[in-house]
Amino acid sequence: MNKRIIILIIVLIIAGGVGGYLYIKNKNNFIACTQEAKQCSDGSYVGRTGPKCEFASCQSVSTSTDVTANWKIYKNTEGGYLFKYPTEWNAITNKYNSKNSLFGPGATNESGYGGVEFTGVISFGQSLKDFVRTFNLGVEGGSASETEATINGQTVIISILPKAATEPTEAKSVSFENNGKVFNMYLMYKTNFIQYPEDGQRLNIFNQMLSTFNFL
Repeated sequence: MNKRIIILIIVLIIAGGVGGYLYIKNKNNFIACTQEAKQCSDGSYVGRTGPKCEFASCQSVSTSTDVTANWKIYKNTEGGYLFKYPTEWNAITNKYNSKNSLFGPGATNESGYGGVEFTGVISFGQSLKDFVRTFNLGVEGGSASETEATINGQTVIISILPKAATEPTEAKSVSFENNGKVFNMYLMYKTNFIQYPEDGQRLNIFNQMLSTFNFL
């Protein structure tokens, strides 16, 4: 009986030692992944995960069709960019700045639910996020959030800007940079999608449009 007790104690000591070693090893190898996001072609986003902090796979991409395949293409040669948009929308060069454009249902060269605008040139040593934060302060008094993401392999900054209005309204603005020049692709919408489902639909379309934006 005494031998069995001694053997049991030895087994427990060994098990405890192995468990402690594995806990310390895993704790030291733990890596906190950065809060980046990558946009999938369907407009959804995936984050970094796992021990190597790799982006999660866009599972829906392989099973879904490209909804933008038959969309129209808008090209702005002066601004140096293009994007695709639904056939039922308009996309037109802005009357007041030929580098900018306006788009959305019934958009004209003077107004639209969204558009693309040239916002300036990044200063030496300035990051895209710092540039966007400064720009947002000057235009909207600050944004509700500024998130770094990846679209088409390019780092972008996604801003959500609240706007004063009778109905709660936001603007989603995505900042793209090319050779120091920054362009924002944005959309304004009411946040109550239950009462205004058409605004939710426009936002979904806008999220799909983002993956079609490219510099010439």
